[in-house]
Amino acid sequence: MRSSVWPGRILSATDLRFLAPQPAALDLRFGAISGAPAVYIDVTLTALLPSVALTAELPTEIDNAVNRGPTSWPRTVWQDSVPAALRITVQNRVPTHQSTIGSTSLVEAAPLPVEHAAGWKYLTAHLGSESGMPLQESRPLAVINNVLWRILTAKKLDHRLLFVAARPLAVSAATSWTTLFKHRRPAPIAGWEPAIHKSGWLDQVFSIGARQHVAGDFPWSNARPLPHGKSPHPGTVTPPQPPCYQPSVPAALLFKGLQPASLGLVFKCPNSGGNDATVVVPMRSIYMQTNTVTLVLAATGQPIPARGGLRLSLDVDSWGWGWSASVPASYLTLLSAPLGNLVELIATVNGTAFRLSVERISRERQFGQATLAISGSGRAAWLAAPYAPIVTRSNNGAMTAQQLMADALTENGMAIGWTLDWQITDWLVPAGVWNHTGTAMEACLTIANAGGAYIQAHRTDQVLSVLPRYPSTPWAWPGLTPDIDLPENVCVVEGIEWIDKPTYNTVFVSGQEGGILAHVTRQGTAGDKAAPMVTDPLTTHSDAGLQRGTRILSDTGRQALISLNLPVLPETGIILPGKLIRYSENGNQHIGLTRAVDIAADFPKVRQTVKVESHVL
Repeated sequence: MRSSVWPGRILSATDLRFLAPQPAALDLRFGAISGAPAVYIDVTLTALLPSVALTAELPTEIDNAVNRGPTSWPRTVWQDSVPAALRITVQNRVPTHQSTIGSTSLVEAAPLPVEHAAGWKYLTAHLGSESGMPLQESRPLAVINNVLWRILTAKKLDHRLLFVAARPLAVSAATSWTTLFKHRRPAPIAGWEPAIHKSGWLDQVFSIGARQHVAGDFPWSNARPLPHGKSPHPGTVTPPQPPCYQPSVPAALLFKGLQPASLGLVFKCPNSGGNDATVVVPMRSIYMQTNTVTLVLAATGQPIPARGGLRLSLDVDSWGWGWSASVPASYLTLLSAPLGNLVELIATVNGTAFRLSVERISRERQFGQATLAISGSGRAAWLAAPYAPIVTRSNNGAMTAQQLMADALTENGMAIGWTLDWQITDWLVPAGVWNHTGTAMEACLTIANAGGAYIQAHRTDQVLSVLPRYPSTPWAWPGLTPDIDLPENVCVVEGIEWIDKPTYNTVFVSGQEGGILAHVTRQGTAGDKAAPMVTDPLTTHSDAGLQRGTRILSDTGRQALISLNLPVLPETGIILPGKLIRYSENGNQHIGLTRAVDIAADFPKVRQTVKVESHVL
């Protein structure tokens, strides 16, 4: 026997002494020898049992939720043994559950012969190994007449093991123990619950892009001067357009598109000389109109009350909308901007929006009430002085007039966000002809004027429209379908002013270095009344000369300037410059182009004054 207190000391069989009957446990208590103190030794029995009839019942308590050894030390009792013929080895494992508990009392042990002594040694195997072998009969072993004991070295013994008299075993049998679980291992079950919304962010890092300049080289050769006018390409056949619908019976009506919510029916013809339809304002004795006017900050949408009304105006000689309004003086902080910057407003009149820039502010107080008079222009003010820089521009290579204007809307080769709505004939400008110093808007006006056109900025978007000042000559207007047909009943105020201008019928338009000389004559005339020659460096092509000469010859003769004041109707909306209007009064019809519009929004009254240029032919 090896003591855990005195390691390395081996006791012989004659040294085994007990003080008293032992309890039913393997915790054996040995008496003192020669005055030595009593020691307590924990042992585990691995016995070579004699082949005598032994009965034992092994109860145990196992918590199978934790894979570990028993919770307490095994306990057993001792009794007299006799020599066994064969050696039967019992290998301890975690036992199965037994229901019967038995015990026997200890008696005085008699000294045994030397050959029947029980030897002790350390147990090197761990109790409760996870990979236990099942019980089976073992092969016969050699006959050993002693019982071998070893000290238990398991990690932790939490269960009590009680030994009782065991039933007789077979002559040669070995029993192995495996770890069992007391309860069935529960299956993992996950309950459902509402999911939590997750959001993800994708951050993309942008770096400053490298500026690229794309240039194109086009080989050009000397070409002969083109004849005046336009001719179709040889072999081109223009398909005839179907005539307008003619009802077979008076009750048959044909509409193209949705009709406005009124009794004034709008009839349309799909072949009206380039205009899809003529807006016909019906004649009524009473015109009912619901007006809406709002003014808000463009950045935040905060409303600003326009107590003194709102005025908006636009004409062919102005590239953007002009406006003015009167608001309470308490809004001075919101409407003020740092030097070089602008505060933008959005005005909406009967559903038509305008983006406006605040350029001028003045304050006035009267009878204890202070007001602000604010005014400015459209958002195209960013392209003009004093907000746009002065830049010197030129063309090192051949470029079209449209390309020159698009290049003026750039800064250091990068676009500044403005686009062009080009509605005139483009022409080529040779290299070195274009030289200009000024703002972007001044450059655009110079190029448009060379082609007989004018600039009109969009109401809300960053778009510049390049429009011909005379889309068709005045002597061709009677044969065209007008854009809007206005009766005199809808006009509250009417004014007509007659102006006589020289009756020119021919003009010379000349370029400079690299330019051409264009001779434009009104068809059907003798060409004997020449207007003063016009010189423009950008007159480098016959198309440019023709468009510039047409503008000069169209603004001649006796003209009638008609001023019409009418509501902002759903049929017409706000009538912009460049619309072909037919106006009827007292049986007389006037047809002409709109040149200006002035909107007065004094809520709840909203009026627009349209100026029409008509020619007395």
